Amino acid sequence: MIITLWVIFRISIISLFPWIIHTSFIHNLDVKKERVFTNSPGSYFGYSLSVHRPTESTTEWLVGSPGENLFQGAVYKCNHATDLETGFVCEKIRLSSSSRTGTLLEPRANGWFGATVVSSRQFAVFCSPRAGSQAEGECYTSENKLRSFTKVEMPVPRRVCLSGFSATYMPTAKGSLKPFLGGPSCIKDDKPNIPSSLVFPALYPNLDKWYLGYAMTSGMYGIRQFEQEEFLLISVAFHINSSFAGKVYLLNPDTKEEMESIVGYQPGEHFGASLAVSDFTGDGRDDIVVGAPHHTDYNSTDLKVEIGVVYIYYQSPNNTFNKNNNPQELRGQLSGSRFGYAVAGIGDTNADGFNDLAVGAPYENEGIGTVYIYHGSESGLQDNPQIIFGNMFSPPLRTFGFAITGADFDGNEYSDVVIGAYESAAVVYIPARPIAKIESTLHFVSDSINLEKKNKCSITNNSTDGETKIPVACEDISFCITYSGLSVEKETELRISIVLDFNAEKGSRRILFYENNGDQYSREMNFTAGSKKCISYTIYVTPEIQDLTSIAQAKMTIELTEKSKMPNRLLPIFPKEYSNIISNNSLSFMTSVIANPFVDTTPWWAYVASGLGALLILAIITGVLYKLGFFKRKLPPTEQTDGEKLADPDN
Repeated sequence: MIITLWVIFRISIISLFPWIIHTSFIHNLDVKKERVFTNSPGSYFGYSLSVHRPTESTTEWLVGSPGENLFQGAVYKCNHATDLETGFVCEKIRLSSSSRTGTLLEPRANGWFGATVVSSRQFAVFCSPRAGSQAEGECYTSENKLRSFTKVEMPVPRRVCLSGFSATYMPTAKGSLKPFLGGPSCIKDDKPNIPSSLVFPALYPNLDKWYLGYAMTSGMYGIRQFEQEEFLLISVAFHINSSFAGKVYLLNPDTKEEMESIVGYQPGEHFGASLAVSDFTGDGRDDIVVGAPHHTDYNSTDLKVEIGVVYIYYQSPNNTFNKNNNPQELRGQLSGSRFGYAVAGIGDTNADGFNDLAVGAPYENEGIGTVYIYHGSESGLQDNPQIIFGNMFSPPLRTFGFAITGADFDGNEYSDVVIGAYESAAVVYIPARPIAKIESTLHFVSDSINLEKKNKCSITNNSTDGETKIPVACEDISFCITYSGLSVEKETELRISIVLDFNAEKGSRRILFYENNGDQYSREMNFTAGSKKCISYTIYVTPEIQDLTSIAQAKMTIELTEKSKMPNRLLPIFPKEYSNIISNNSLSFMTSVIANPFVDTTPWWAYVASGLGALLILAIITGVLYKLGFFKRKLPPTEQTDGEKLADPDN
């Protein structure tokens, strides 16, 4: 498979320097049980979800409840409540007609009204895909902020069509304001007699005719701010030529001509069961997400059935989704979880400049369900998700993650997430907490402390003889903190804690705070966002200090006190690195103006005795060696020995 250079570069950077990405991610979605809204049992409330923006300054979400009133169905509009204990409020939408009388429109019985809910800006479409004696399906649209609705005229015949099983709007106003609707099970020989935005097999014979329109969304080629060409993303749930793996088309929304297509990888994995489009890399180009919730891991030692896989296709700089590119894969882990049954681009939850992805595994943990939040980055989605379980709530929710949507609903500039659990008829609103930024320093005012200078500080010693003052060497330790962050409270209270000589064992620490005679000090302080605050404390050396050779260090932690002057505001969250701030210098001990790392307390006579002893031992060794002959010089022979004849010099 050929991978473009820009993808190779991104992947190589991550593999060589993973800390560049991973240390910057903060899981700031705040899970609290009081932000759960439930409807009557069996209403399937939370079966479908969509963001709705009636105005530039208002963001709400829509909830489908297709099981309500014996599956006639209903749709609700919800918004963030100012009272965080309430979480959010929902109201049922009146399906009034656009006529002058404003009469109520009545969805058909057993039609599952609200099974499909899609909105774009002030426009919305609600569908009853099972409506009609032959499950033809019907839809209603609103173009005036849900004030009135019009029933969509559909082509006929359309037997067993499930019209509105999927739906989408084009991303820009240049496209049609009418929604595109999917009718995946229309009988293939049906012929429409009027033009329609309904996409189903008989209308487009050049495309695959099996379940075309199972899932739909839309996006753009190129950088969005320049309004490049739009595409309609539509899936074929059961694609015959790929052994029913699945197939996804990128179509021209006007001509329905194929621009690109992507085929699934495993027979029966249901490639295209869910679709999403968002820019996860921050390059301005839409990326594609395709869920395959029935993917099975045949390579595992124990067969893992329907673990699910999510495929991400990043748009290249030449504005294509080359089908030969290897997609990024996010894989489920548990059999039967159907990871990827729902996928949603939820915006930027941690305000780092990159959009994030939510993936639902609604049947994980024996049907309880789990949602995974993946953070975007310049190199793509990172596989260190925040994981939210359905059993975090009381009582536990079932099919948690069947539907997901996300946006900044509370106006704090961080995207929140809304998750549906239709079997529990519940929707969970999970807000994103602001992320605080801390700039801090901790240092000893001097790098060394002179133990002989004891004229500034003294400590009290209580004994049987009474109270006495003991002079001690002292110095100052100082810290500075600047508290800031996007949408954090203007005033906040932090708890600052400092531990002295933390690298020494507790009970044998050599420096203490002058104020409390302890090696630890904690204080709650108010900080103003954007302002720098510096504090100094006096420390002293314990009189019984023994270890003068090793240096001393200090450690500081910064914590939120969980107090807020504005009770309806979310408290900020702090990155983990603020829990362990080490002083940027160390403190050494000295006994004179010049630092002496090895202070010697041996008396002078010990040195004299040692020297004399060494000389005596040397003399003894020398004498012994002399007696043994080590110092005698061996002379050459001068007399004739027996048996030898002197050489005649004349011969």
